[in-house]
Amino acid sequence: MTSSKDKDKYTFFCKATQLEQIENDIRDIRDKLQAMENALGANSESEGRLKAELHEAEQLYRECEKFREAEQKIKELRYEVIWAYINEKKEERDQCQQQLTHAEKVLEKGDAEIAKWQDAEAQIGSSVTNILSDLESKRSEVADIVRERDAINDAMRTKKRDLTASVNKVKSLQAKIAGCEEEMLSLRRQIEDTQSSARSRYEAERRKKAEAIEKKESDLAEAQQRLRDKRTVMQGMEDALRASEESAFSRVRSLKGIENELRSLDGNLKMARASTKDRVRIFGHQMPEILQAIAREKWSKTPIGPIGMHIQLKDEKWVLPVEEHLKNNLNNFLVNSADDAMKLRRIFEKICRNKQDEPTIIYVPFTDQVYARALREKLPATSMYCALMDVLQIDVPHIVNVLIDHRKIHRVLLFEKYEDAREVMLKKPPQGCNQAYDIRGDNYKPGGQVYSMAKQQRRSGRLTANVEDHISQLERDMKERKTELEQLRQHDTKAKAETAAKKNEIQAFRKKLMADNNAVVELESVLHELRNTEIEEPPVLSDLESMLNGVEREVEVLREQLHEAQSQQQMLKAAIEPEKKKLADVGPRAQKLEECIQELSAQLDKAQRNQKTCRDKLAKAHADLARAQADRDQAQREYKTLSDDVHTLEDAAKKNNVPEKDTREKPAALKKKIASLEKQLQRHPDFAGRFDAVARDLAAKKNKVLEIVRQQKNIRLFVDALQDAVKIRGVHFAKYVHLLEMRIRYLFKHNLAQKKFLGDMHFNHGQRTLTIRIRTDKENSEFAEATSLSGGEKSYLTVCFIMSLWEAAESPFRALDEFDVFMDQVNRKVSMDMMIECASQQASHQFILLTPLNLVRHKRTGNLKVFELNPPEKGQATMDQYASTRCC
Repeated sequence: MTSSKDKDKYTFFCKATQLEQIENDIRDIRDKLQAMENALGANSESEGRLKAELHEAEQLYRECEKFREAEQKIKELRYEVIWAYINEKKEERDQCQQQLTHAEKVLEKGDAEIAKWQDAEAQIGSSVTNILSDLESKRSEVADIVRERDAINDAMRTKKRDLTASVNKVKSLQAKIAGCEEEMLSLRRQIEDTQSSARSRYEAERRKKAEAIEKKESDLAEAQQRLRDKRTVMQGMEDALRASEESAFSRVRSLKGIENELRSLDGNLKMARASTKDRVRIFGHQMPEILQAIAREKWSKTPIGPIGMHIQLKDEKWVLPVEEHLKNNLNNFLVNSADDAMKLRRIFEKICRNKQDEPTIIYVPFTDQVYARALREKLPATSMYCALMDVLQIDVPHIVNVLIDHRKIHRVLLFEKYEDAREVMLKKPPQGCNQAYDIRGDNYKPGGQVYSMAKQQRRSGRLTANVEDHISQLERDMKERKTELEQLRQHDTKAKAETAAKKNEIQAFRKKLMADNNAVVELESVLHELRNTEIEEPPVLSDLESMLNGVEREVEVLREQLHEAQSQQQMLKAAIEPEKKKLADVGPRAQKLEECIQELSAQLDKAQRNQKTCRDKLAKAHADLARAQADRDQAQREYKTLSDDVHTLEDAAKKNNVPEKDTREKPAALKKKIASLEKQLQRHPDFAGRFDAVARDLAAKKNKVLEIVRQQKNIRLFVDALQDAVKIRGVHFAKYVHLLEMRIRYLFKHNLAQKKFLGDMHFNHGQRTLTIRIRTDKENSEFAEATSLSGGEKSYLTVCFIMSLWEAAESPFRALDEFDVFMDQVNRKVSMDMMIECASQQASHQFILLTPLNLVRHKRTGNLKVFELNPPEKGQATMDQYASTRCC
């Protein structure tokens, strides 16, 4: 602990907690893994070399095998060529014999065919003659029957027309008689009713009708008045509902506006909070990465951006109108060349996730001067307004030029009072001014256009100098908007409930209104029906009696006409019956003759077709017979020649001991195969006789490769398992180191607190250092290094550190020698009390403390023993094995 080197303290910590031994074990395992990896690499090279040799041996084996197979194939093909010639001649002989046999059969069949078709032609000729004679006689009979049937049909049609007219006349007379009889019955009833009480009944019905009409008119007027009153009430309810729905629509738009404003405020707040650590983040969370990427690249001239980083306000009060006018131009970047613009665009596409997050790139030549024209055209400041360009402090001239070109900052006015802005811009705007802003951010255009931004606009803070004030303002704005949103939602919920109740009330009232409307329609219908109902006037008796007599006379006349029509109808029916019988007799005879004619015509057509077919077949049979005789003579000559050739070739093959081969290939094809194989053999003449040696060499190399692959696989499996184990041990080791560090720091602080010291440990495992800082004086707020302490404080610090290591490492034996030599009495007392208390609480561990100082003040207990050694004897040469001791 007295060492000034932090690495020595860290080494002591590692040895005391056995971390050094664990690290050595892990390092040894990793060294062994590296050695195995090297061995695997060497074996892989050997394996690759052996596989290449095996591949060459396999290729050589395949070539030798092909060479041997080609030699055997040539020998077999040569034998096969001889028998191919013999088989070819045999096939030609067999084909010739088949042709000869076929020709004999064709001749026999041709003779029989000619005789057959000659007999058939004679029979068909006689049959055609008989059919023609029968067909002519049947056709003459059919013509006679058709003329007879037409005459009967003409007579029948005339009589049927007369009968139909008679039937219609009878039906008409019967209907007229029935109508007259009903009319006579009605007239008799009217006469009887009129004679009794027709007039009195007529008057009573007329009075009853008038009373009913009067009552219905009164009911209708009352119902119409009720309906008009309810429609007025209904119109008022619907107007109230429409107003409520319009108010709900307005509230929904307000809710959406507040929610959008909250999202905007939240985004601005996040960027503002991020900008407290890095000012550039207020222009976008990806802006630091963009600037770092720009710094790493090479440019013709380094791009400048974001523009807002180079703009400052001379007065913070103008931040709202300036941000409203410049808007997204604050995020833009300026480049000096097109190549730089393309390179910067690639950086944006790589870093920005969304296309809309990419800043705009403006290509502008970098200059050292602001446009002189813009300075001349800049609007001069007055007591009421100033130019936007006057409130900006920009350190880069080409940024000023870009804002002049894109945002016309030299022609935009700023008014501190909105009354002045309205008066100047609406009445007589300055020449060259295209727009203006007041201090609230409201936008004014020449000609009377005003865009109020007082509620919608919230500044983004990109030009705010004091970010903390801007964050506080944003938080207050968010709190106010959230409160307003909650109130608006509560009001909206209440209004929706009231609207639903109004809709239910209107629905119920509409049903009542429909019922009243139906009642009015029904009353109008009943009243119209009553008004249109007519009461018959009582008829005059003399008129009715004269009408009755006229109808009776008409009935007598009609009955006489009916009797005459019925007699005529019976006569016409009797005259039609004989004609029907004649027609029924003629029809079957005509139909039978028609069927007979059709059958004879079909037989005639069939016989004529058969006669033509017989003649054609007979001519073809004579031609086939002549060709067959010529083919037979030619086949006999070829068969004799081929038989002689086959016997000659078979005798030569047997004489030369050529084994018989059953082949179906042609000799020319076999000769081509032999020529191709011989060319292959000529390419590799050194393969002859090497097949067996090459096969033995290939088998040996295969065994070597399989053996080394098996070894490689086993080593790789072991290495993979060992690597997994090392990874797991490394993870657990890191966790163990972290937990051990936390425990030691806690115990160290706890031990220091016994003396009301404050301190801490800082472990740097990467650099393997341990730094201890301590504060002994409460009035001094600064921590000091351990080297600045007194000797007693250093010893006390050492005891605290060692005790922390003891409790963290759980060692069964704990010993200290002369630990309190440099302590004063106060530190020594606190240290001894702390160690004795620790020893008494941990009875399972053994504590050995060696000191040359007096321990009289400490009480002896069952677990605490103090051994005092005799003082050393001067001049003593040897020491007894056991010194005399005194146990207290």
